[in-house]
Amino acid sequence: KVRDSMYVTECTNTPTYDFDARYKSALTGYEYHYFPSAYAGGVTSCDQTLPVYQTCIYLSASKGKSGEFIGEDYCFFYNCRKNDFAYTGNTECTNDKITIQEIYPDYNLGNFTFQKTLKISENCTMIENNQPTNHYYSKGVGIIRKEFLDSNQVWNLVNYHIEK
Repeated sequence: KVRDSMYVTECTNTPTYDFDARYKSALTGYEYHYFPSAYAGGVTSCDQTLPVYQTCIYLSASKGKSGEFIGEDYCFFYNCRKNDFAYTGNTECTNDKITIQEIYPDYNLGNFTFQKTLKISENCTMIENNQPTNHYYSKGVGIIRKEFLDSNQVWNLVNYHIEK
């Protein structure tokens, strides 16, 4: 029953998968950074401007605040199908991976219905104290839900405003 506000402090976005987004928690002061960290350039079916039909881009997330860097690893990949997975590179947990558990055309959360939502599970999320998590990402919005499986905590998006 704790409420936090996350504010976008910096964001760039282009049609060629080149984006950079930074958020800050008003409650904890932690800053989150989401960015593409690997692109399968040179692969014929991976194009930065045309639709892609295989995994071509890997996104990373980092977490920290002044004097305290928690970590960074893969959190998402695109293009994907249910049960696809990728190893994260988490050096503290061997064989840590993210797996596409579900792809929802519509996902209901509170008073919202989000379109094109991915449920991604990770068995040892570095930026969440190496606990297993489920993250829900919706197209055009970003992360809408986090489930911390070891501590039985859930974070839900309850309100948002996106300016275009």
